[in-house]
Amino acid sequence: MRIGRAICAMSDRPTAVVTTLDRLAVGILEGIRLSGYSVPNDISIVGFDNWELLEYVQPKLTTVLQDLERRPNAWSRLLMHRIRGERSSSRTSRWMYSCSSASPSEKSEPQGGISTAHARI
Repeated sequence: MRIGRAICAMSDRPTAVVTTLDRLAVGILEGIRLSGYSVPNDISIVGFDNWELLEYVQPKLTTVLQDLERRPNAWSRLLMHRIRGERSSSRTSRWMYSCSSASPSEKSEPQGGISTAHARI
């Protein structure tokens, strides 16, 4: 919560925050809310790891879900493709878009629900 409050106190407040853990994102989200700002209308938040307790958080958090079992193999394939000068299309991460992220110009709450998109490594 302390980080969320500190972000809101900044004179040049960011429009988005990307964290390394969903647990951290939830604390920042709460600090932003307690400071009187709105997620995602004022600040968007993206977490990382698709924490199982996110279903109880409001607004729903946008998070990155990783396929940790496939990741080592994907990195090895990517390295081999790069050594050979080839392009790779390995996917080991997936974005879980929800209600905590919006474009900076978007002023209305996004519709509920979750959509997904793949991130390439």
